[in-house]
Formats: sequence, C-alpha cells, structure tokens
Amino acid sequence: NIQAKIKDKYPKITTVIGIGSICLTPEDFKKSFLSAKKAVEIGINLKRFGQVISLEQLGSHAVLFNAANIQELYDFASQQLGVLLEYDQKYNTQYILTLEELLNQRCNVSSTANVMNLSISGLKYRINNIENLTGKDLKDSQTCFNLQLALMILRLAEK
Repeated sequence: NIQAKIKDKYPKITTVIGIGSICLTPEDFKKSFLSAKKAVEIGINLKRFGQVISLEQLGSHAVLFNAANIQELYDFASQQLGVLLEYDQKYNTQYILTLEELLNQRCNVSSTANVMNLSISGLKYRINNIENLTGKDLKDSQTCFNLQLALMILRLAEK
C-alpha cells in the first residue's frame, strides 16, 4: 500500500493520490493524467487525505467541480443555506453541521441524534429551528436534494 509507505516514511505529510482511467492507446494517457490530477484537486477540497481516488468515485462532486459557472453554483448554495450560515456564525450554533448530518443519515432522526451525541428532543429542536430559519420543509425530498447539493457546493468551495 503506497499510502502506508508514505505515511511511515513521512508521517507529517498528508497525501491524496488520484488515479486516472484505463489507457488502451497512447492518446489515452493525457486524458487519464488530467483525470487523476482533477481527482487530486477535488480530493484536497473535500479533505479526503490519505485516500486514493478517481473522478469516477467522486461522482457528482466531479460534475460540480467542473461546472462552467462557479459563481452560479455558489449563488445557488448561498440562496439555499445563506440564512443558516449567517446564523451559525452570529450565534455560534451548529445548524449547518446538524443539517449536513441529518441529510447524510437520510433524515433519520434517531441515527442522526446518535451520531451527533444529541438527545432526540435536542435534535428535533434544532430541526425545527432550521426549518423556521430557512422556511424549508425537511420532509420534502426536493428540498432535501437542493440542500444536499448546496452543502456539496460549499464543501467544494472551501479551501
């Protein structure tokens, strides 16, 4: 395992290794190299240190990262999450983190509360506040998709 050897020899260095697609002809090598390079860029933005990744594994993150109009993506994310971002910053709450974990847990309150080490009533309180602040219904699948997409955009935009 190349990651383990790097970590053993250089313990203070963090790495992301990108792999390209299979090359069948000499012309394929340039595309494969660029694909691996892009996978590393995205991996760094997503903080996937210590991993070997390909663009195929990154799925929708790769599509978003390659979007033609980055400002349009950021505007969408701000529209979806701006109120929560401002509220978190102003009042030192963790509504973005709560929302992200809730969506990662497929809106399962019990498992989200467990992962976040919160009581179910404490998590429901946060969810209610998130819905009130954003005006969004977290039981609506399209709303959840938009919020998940906005969170992905924000993660890609972080440096």
